[in-house]
Amino acid sequence: MEADAYGTYVLRWTISNGICTPSTADVTVNYYESTVTSDAGVAQNLCDVTTTTLAGNDPTPGTGLWTLVSGPNTPAITSPTAYNSTVTSMVPGVYVFRWTISSGTCPTSESTVTITNYATPTTSTTGADQTICGLTSTSLGGNTPVNGTGAWSQTSGPGTTTFSASGTGSSTATATLYGTYTYTWTISNGVCAPSTSEMEVTYYQTPTIATVGAKQNLCGTLEVELLVATLRL
Repeated sequence: MEADAYGTYVLRWTISNGICTPSTADVTVNYYESTVTSDAGVAQNLCDVTTTTLAGNDPTPGTGLWTLVSGPNTPAITSPTAYNSTVTSMVPGVYVFRWTISSGTCPTSESTVTITNYATPTTSTTGADQTICGLTSTSLGGNTPVNGTGAWSQTSGPGTTTFSASGTGSSTATATLYGTYTYTWTISNGVCAPSTSEMEVTYYQTPTIATVGAKQNLCGTLEVELLVATLRL
């Protein structure tokens, strides 16, 4: 038998002989349409949320099923057979969900999607402002991130600054010129808004060595016409 549409058919086989009551038997034949190719959707990058919406493709005429492959906890898939089900009770971490499409006895099709839920970055803090004499280098005082990574940058200043380890809170800053600089400590984590704080460092040049002229001895006067001072660099 060749059907003209997918679906369920009941076929009857009848055996007859004269006036005798015929004998019949039925058989059910299901014609399943080929399984739709599974597409679990594009990867998602989120910031410290508890809920998101999955974005698989429509499994019709088959049926779909979401399952958790891996993750930092077991969130609730509210409607496992819906291609656009929501997921709740998420925590920060990386999740992988599988979207499986089935159609009767046809081979199943499955795909996965990765959802990264970034934790809010640690709040950035720096040490007190600094004043340095005779040097253009100092150790900075940013905090160590628990969530995310840190980076030092120069916000303002008369010269440029290099950082010995820009990703470390205690990095050493070395400026090219004396003056006042503002340094920013930025802690970032994925797509979350970064946290920043600033500190000011002023590098003072060592004062020029002062010298004066020879000793003077004056008689009968309380005035001196000229004091001679020189500057020695």
